[in-house]
Amino acid sequence: MAAVLSILQHSTCPENVSFHFLLAHLEAEIFSLIKSTFPYLTFKMYRFDSNMVRGKISKSIRQALDQPLNYARIYMSDILPLDVERVIYLDSDIIV
Repeated sequence: MAAVLSILQHSTCPENVSFHFLLAHLEAEIFSLIKSTFPYLTFKMYRFDSNMVRGKISKSIRQALDQPLNYARIYMSDILPLDVERVIYLDSDIIV
């Protein structure tokens, strides 16, 4: 939520910004929370299937990095619709 707010506050044309959220589980609560917090926000949510990376993550890496969602950015071209021409990947904890 902080990243979205920061981007909207610091964009010269926030109405031209849309968000595509990759989630491990699609939950109506998250959709409702985003919609109620940012009623005019253009966004879509997509479920990232963790099976896409199963068996591809080394067990020798830091435990914080062994979560499948950390690798979702690699598969964004397979997840997002073809009409999405440009993407800037932002971690959820970024402030602009």
